[in-house]
Amino acid sequence: MAAPRAQAEDMFLRLLEPGSLLRNIVAARLNRFTSHNPPTHFGIENGWRWLFNPLRAQGRGLLKYYRYWRLFKINNRFDTTVALQFGRVEVHTIMFNRRDATPEEKAQLGESMRTARAYYEAEPAFQAAVRRLNDIGISSEFAMIEEDQGAYNALSLYGRVSSLERLEALAADDAGYRSAAEREAAAKRFRIFLLRNYGCNSKDYRERYADVGGSPYDDPRNWAKET
Repeated sequence: MAAPRAQAEDMFLRLLEPGSLLRNIVAARLNRFTSHNPPTHFGIENGWRWLFNPLRAQGRGLLKYYRYWRLFKINNRFDTTVALQFGRVEVHTIMFNRRDATPEEKAQLGESMRTARAYYEAEPAFQAAVRRLNDIGISSEFAMIEEDQGAYNALSLYGRVSSLERLEALAADDAGYRSAAEREAAAKRFRIFLLRNYGCNSKDYRERYADVGGSPYDDPRNWAKET
């Protein structure tokens, strides 16, 4: 195993690193499952595509397959956001914890967005992080996000689900896994870590699988005490 890649000090840039980004994307998708409909295709050989496709399609015969195909095409892409409030203090953006921001608040968000965007677009570490993602088919753009919990500035990321396998390969590279055996072992540990910590029935998976620590793609110094 080679020496792992050094992590960024800036939390916003750290969340753009392949290991952190993949963990957050997959963990969010695990919320679609229930205890009555657990994730059953978590094998490495299945990649990540199954996680973004419907488990069941309603109907019979050709209608069922048409609906499955239609949903499959829609769900062949993913998107996520990395909030800018995790950025450096000097470009810390504002989040309003309310459903609808007022025009004045939106103007304030817009101003903080311009400041943060100018700062990061001139930052070589940010340029390198985004270029790595672009090279595997993940696009990005700065945007103001309005959700039920509030409005905030973020970097929006999106791409085809097939990019996630390349994202995991980058995460393995950064963690120092070079041989096929090391990468396969890390991938298995990563899936167990996700099931034990983010699945709706994580209690069952904690009984089924032994503790593997934190994500094998993260620096062990940053692992939570309870995994």
